Amino acid sequence: MAGVPLPARCWWGQRGPSTQLALRQKNTCAHNNTHKAHANGIKKRKRTKYVSTRGMDPKFLRNQKFCKKYNGSKRTQED
Repeated sequence: MAGVPLPARCWWGQRGPSTQLALRQKNTCAHNNTHKAHANGIKKRKRTKYVSTRGMDPKFLRNQKFCKKYNGSKRTQED
């Protein structure tokens, strides 16, 4: 069927689908969407309190654990 010429006028227009005009351009509308979005309130995203330590260097995490443990608030230095 590759060598068969197209007829002069097809159901989609003049000699091929490339000349077909788009009849409808707009597929969505924002008529009621802002009202629906504000019905329950537009909320800020929740922020995490602490950064995840998953995948961090184990040597760094071990050092960080001891730094938190002996930060100076529990022990006093004697001069």
